Amino acid sequence: MPHRSTFALLVLAAPCLVAQSPVPPANAQIPGTQLFRCGTPSGPGIGALTDNPDCDYNNTNPSSTYAPSNVIGIPVVVHVIQNTSGQGFLSDTQVMSQITVLNEDYRAMPGTPGAGGVDTKIEFHLATIDPLGNPTNGITHHTNNTWFSDTGSYWNSIAWPTQRYLNIYTNNISGGSLLGYVPALPQQGTTLNTNADRVVILYTAFGRPSPLVPYDRGRTCTHEVGHYLGLFHTFENGCGTAACYSTGDRICDTSSEANPVFGCPGSSVSCGSADPFHDYMDYSDDSCMTNFTQEQARRMRCTLISYRPMLGQQVASATAYGTGCYTSRASFMQTFGANTFDLAGSASTANTIEFVPTPNGYTIQQGASAWFTPASPDLGLGDEALAPVSLPFTFQFPGGSTTVAKMCSNGFVYLDGTSTATDPAPNLVLLALGAARFAPLWMNLNPALGGSCHFDVDPSGNAVYFTWDDVPPATGGAGSSCQLVLRADQSAEYRYLQVNQASLCLVGWTRGNTIFATNTDISAAMPFSVGLDINPLTWVSTGRPLLGSTQIVTLGNIYNPPGSIGLVIVGWTGIPAGFPLAVIGAPDCFLWANNDVLVPFLVPTASYQWSLAIPATSSLAGTEVFTQGALLSPGVNAFGLLTANAVQLTLGAL
Repeated sequence: MPHRSTFALLVLAAPCLVAQSPVPPANAQIPGTQLFRCGTPSGPGIGALTDNPDCDYNNTNPSSTYAPSNVIGIPVVVHVIQNTSGQGFLSDTQVMSQITVLNEDYRAMPGTPGAGGVDTKIEFHLATIDPLGNPTNGITHHTNNTWFSDTGSYWNSIAWPTQRYLNIYTNNISGGSLLGYVPALPQQGTTLNTNADRVVILYTAFGRPSPLVPYDRGRTCTHEVGHYLGLFHTFENGCGTAACYSTGDRICDTSSEANPVFGCPGSSVSCGSADPFHDYMDYSDDSCMTNFTQEQARRMRCTLISYRPMLGQQVASATAYGTGCYTSRASFMQTFGANTFDLAGSASTANTIEFVPTPNGYTIQQGASAWFTPASPDLGLGDEALAPVSLPFTFQFPGGSTTVAKMCSNGFVYLDGTSTATDPAPNLVLLALGAARFAPLWMNLNPALGGSCHFDVDPSGNAVYFTWDDVPPATGGAGSSCQLVLRADQSAEYRYLQVNQASLCLVGWTRGNTIFATNTDISAAMPFSVGLDINPLTWVSTGRPLLGSTQIVTLGNIYNPPGSIGLVIVGWTGIPAGFPLAVIGAPDCFLWANNDVLVPFLVPTASYQWSLAIPATSSLAGTEVFTQGALLSPGVNAFGLLTANAVQLTLGAL
């Protein structure tokens, strides 16, 4: 190993040494072409400060200590670089195909071209969390002509922390003549733990299939990642000596090889033995490469432990999934532009919409056709007029009850005796913020121009009928006929004969002073429910669950805080598809995490922060904890339960 001062000078010089594409050795040129298979430089090992003699630059110790046992997962970020004309662009699908190839080769996956090799138990996945802790797909795209030509020290601008991520770049190396390279093996120390630590692949040789036949199966990346993990070429320094753990490729279970093998010959012999040209670290065609050896696997795992100790460590993440239940509103409405009304019947047959009472509202559904022919005198309503009436029973509606009502000439009825606004121009704000109101045909009508308005009590005394009989719009023309029925059993109906809807119209209901309702296509949505004003519960994490930290998750949109009890559901497994809770009386609500632990808490406000202290215990890295917020609140549904989405916490050191 050189003196520290020499090492420091080499490190300082490293950015200059790797600022341009490397000059590949002559033996890397693919016969009959202007292409070079690999540009990874070889040369003297200067040693890294974290040197391990079991897998340093000059030696390999194939100890069983490094035999593949646990799976080491490596997060990958692929930086796709293109020029301003779009050359170099790679789709996400193409990028993901390369990750698939890496896993087939490094895991010797059955049924794949890599099945005949050794399972290194090194696995690759596109990063799901970026350096700031935000969700990502692990793919970045950049347009820069200089970077596309593999110049300009782009890594200093776009690299993700190289201690934590394998950074792969695709561009047009050496004008498209060089398939791939790494600037140095980690054991050389020149780029380790710097932004320049990287794998670079010619974009036309990246993924499967790529256009560069016969280097179209993604094996250039497999080869270069082998260098990144400390492997030499199988033909390194020719035949070497009998001391195969310190000469040649520093591996004994790869036969010595005098020169690289290109193509895919039936056989090739040098150095007195068959050449290992099926090995990923030779230069054969992609389809000819099939394996790593056991000792190569051990050297790579030793390299990870010794030179890249943070790369395989678990990255802490907090991932939300599922949905909260449920959006509910205490009012509903549909607005109709002129001549778009689709709820009408005909002059002789009524279309009926039923309001069936539920514990907190109504189910709105199609009803049987019916019409009560008015027998009462005309109320004599003129333009913009109201008529108070007394009900023969107490009508209980969601949010209140009344024995009086006010019929308005403009197609609605207030459920109180005090409202005075005739509201000729229907709109959502007036509906939501005003008094409780049934609005079967709210538009600017004028009984003074024709037709009549009636209030009738059914002979049974168990129903009343508000009828707008052939009343024309304020602009004149044909009349409209509709009817509101209120019953002693607290149900209601909207009934429609013919409708001349020549101006803006609103059909709806409100219990009064509610949140604004969304515009609902009534005919398409039936049956549907209207109930309480409830927004979906939310379960939102703050930060990431790092070992030794405290994770905060907040339950939001809490309904009726003083009258509710919060719950945290904690499980060791999740339920990705969700378990429906309609069977216990909580429709549209789901259990997203197994309820191994339930933590109750009081919720005096509309949000609550739950904290989880995470021990600084390294063995906990990778532990998955599935959490979900819930609320016990009487009256929100039959069971009195609302659930939030879930958050999967994966504990990690990074």
